[in-house]
Amino acid sequence: MAGGPCSYETSVITAIVTEVDEDGALFEGDDGEFWVSDEYLGSLPEVGETLTLKRDQITEGTCTPEMYWVVDADTSDQD
Repeated sequence: MAGGPCSYETSVITAIVTEVDEDGALFEGDDGEFWVSDEYLGSLPEVGETLTLKRDQITEGTCTPEMYWVVDADTSDQD
């Protein structure tokens, strides 16, 4: 984070990997294409793999604009 105080909107995205290089991966999701840096992915995925990501997108302040975490596919609150 660069500076604060900051506010983020959190969303969960399921997307397919369409391209991978040493710096990260390009994904195709419901809202179009987006790039995720390798620093957020841990290990690089394979092209064609489907991942579920949690995205924090800045809504207020001057902190990091977007942050990603790979999460388990089941993000529901079902018992």
